[in-house]
Amino acid sequence: MTYLAGDTVWYLRGDGTWTKATIRLVHAHHSPASYTIVLDGTAIERNTEANRLRRFHQPQGTAEEQVASALALENAAASSKHARKQLLSGNMQAVLLGVASDSRSTAVQMAALHAVLNLVNDGGMAMALPSSDQLSRATSTLTADLVPVQVLNVLQGRLSRAKQLGGAALSWPVMRGITLDEEEAWGDDLPANWFSWRKLWRFTGPGFLMSIAYIDPGNLEGDLQAGAKGGYTLCWLLLYSTAMGFLLQMLAAKLGVVTGKHLAQHCREEYPPVPRYALWVMTEIAVIGSDIQEVIGSAIAISLLTRGAVPLYAGVLITAVDTFVFLFIERLGVRRLEALFGTLIAIMAAAFGVMYHLAHVPTGQVIEGVLIPRLPRQDLQIAVAMVGSVIMPHNIYLHSALVHSRKLRTSNNAHKKAALAYYGMESALALLISVFINICVLSVFAKGFYGKVEEEIGLENAGQYLGQTFGSLMTYIWAIGLLAAGQSSTMTGTYTGQFVMSGFLDLHVAPWQRIGITRTVAIAPTLLVALLSGSQLDALNQWLNVLQSIQLPFALIPVLAMTSSERVMGKAFANSRGIWVAAWAIAACVLSINMWLLFEFASQSMPASVWAYAGVILAVLLYTAFIAYLAVGPERVRAMREGYGIRRASSGVDDKHIPGEAASAQQPLLAHPQEDGT
Repeated sequence: MTYLAGDTVWYLRGDGTWTKATIRLVHAHHSPASYTIVLDGTAIERNTEANRLRRFHQPQGTAEEQVASALALENAAASSKHARKQLLSGNMQAVLLGVASDSRSTAVQMAALHAVLNLVNDGGMAMALPSSDQLSRATSTLTADLVPVQVLNVLQGRLSRAKQLGGAALSWPVMRGITLDEEEAWGDDLPANWFSWRKLWRFTGPGFLMSIAYIDPGNLEGDLQAGAKGGYTLCWLLLYSTAMGFLLQMLAAKLGVVTGKHLAQHCREEYPPVPRYALWVMTEIAVIGSDIQEVIGSAIAISLLTRGAVPLYAGVLITAVDTFVFLFIERLGVRRLEALFGTLIAIMAAAFGVMYHLAHVPTGQVIEGVLIPRLPRQDLQIAVAMVGSVIMPHNIYLHSALVHSRKLRTSNNAHKKAALAYYGMESALALLISVFINICVLSVFAKGFYGKVEEEIGLENAGQYLGQTFGSLMTYIWAIGLLAAGQSSTMTGTYTGQFVMSGFLDLHVAPWQRIGITRTVAIAPTLLVALLSGSQLDALNQWLNVLQSIQLPFALIPVLAMTSSERVMGKAFANSRGIWVAAWAIAACVLSINMWLLFEFASQSMPASVWAYAGVILAVLLYTAFIAYLAVGPERVRAMREGYGIRRASSGVDDKHIPGEAASAQQPLLAHPQEDGT
């Protein structure tokens, strides 16, 4: 929104009094932050005008004058963070919502809603946002009969974004200005000059947060196991499995960008109550399992850094509360939080890079391991475990929501394509850094322990072996990197839990409450194992890796089904035939690997009993049937039942699609992909 000549505003004089004025002239300079406004012959710079908003309170005048004043003041506040807070902390939103609900003028209603949604989308202050119910009531009178369809679609898209931010202090802070230029009138295709380094930098952040799941303590344990048992042979597998993960992560990002909703929200809309709640429980189990691994890694790192002065159980208790520190940083803004995560990733890269250098790893053998795929029979189980640990189920839910931390134009296909391109670039860079970190860890343990150590090596005793082989300095470097991995993974797990709970249940819980719940559940088994038998932490970690393998289909299948559906994505963004085949081939490969790993683990750990095997077979059949249901989708299952004469009451699931896209209500999730999809 920009100032327009003839706009009526309430202007705050230097003496603290308000006066009604009309904008006579708008003159834009080359810099968008320095254009001037002339009010009744007095020129006022935009940046100095914003400073006068600090004492802003209740607007005055008629409904039309209030709306015009709000639009102008909101725009002026763009250059002053303090002024923006004043707008959010005052009663401006209540006034605008009242105008939107009560005014008899449709034009005034639309203007008021534009103003309040500007504040909601740009403010990033969750505690001051109106609730979803307020916004829904305010838009209930705006229908296609009164408002042009294009305008209504824009309002509905912005309302959806506001709903994601509204509620009881649940949001990822939204940065003002992290957007493609509003004035760029692109069509459906990207113009030749669409790329901008400045915009790429502004979109950088979500991909790095997503990449943390690729370098969490569970992955580090997989790396050291692969290096100690298989040498440099499996370096190529790290690169290939991360590339597969990149494709799946970009499908999750595409779902979030195109539809304006994350994966958990789509699952709530697409699946009936019983499978929806089952899916939510499975996803929560995956989040808690990941949180336990992060607690284990952080506790081991603290014990190593203190030379055992802080025992493992005490380290577990310390990690129970340190996450609350991140909440204070979050309140400072999303950029500062992303900078913190970037710093932790840099610490990991530096620590493990120094380890690589000090260990005198033969780089030629590492390059050979990366470029030449080899898989000896004795390394098959290690390879399966490595691939199974790379793609984490909760990370797919997380990435589909993280892309909403940037304000996007959802009404223009070219802008969506540009946003996806920027997200793809920064995600690729982030995952390349994760590959570097993982290869460094694998190579150090291959150099020091391959063919030399018979005892099992895990996170718990890795520091001890590194100290004995390379010196005590290596122990501390390893501990620093491990602590950074555990702490960075902790906060992303907290956000995943928030998105999952709000998406599946439409239940908004404050971040500190969410941390309290998940940490209590995660710490109980970890603390018990640490107190009774600290040597069993690695065994617990292995069980958790199997748990993640079991939970993976409950994220993988829904995201593939949603992004393959024209009804959900629209024809322009549904997966093309090539992407459809590649994604489902990867999914089949990963799921087969994980099932094989599960059977191997069960055969080694289960008692040799007929009842035990019968129970496993029954569980596998139910598990497979549920996965098949998620893949086929409720519409097609319903059609199959009716085709066989099996009818029952409707599940109440609405057929939803994004505004502005024609779609068939009967089209199933796994509709045949189009050749020209994206």
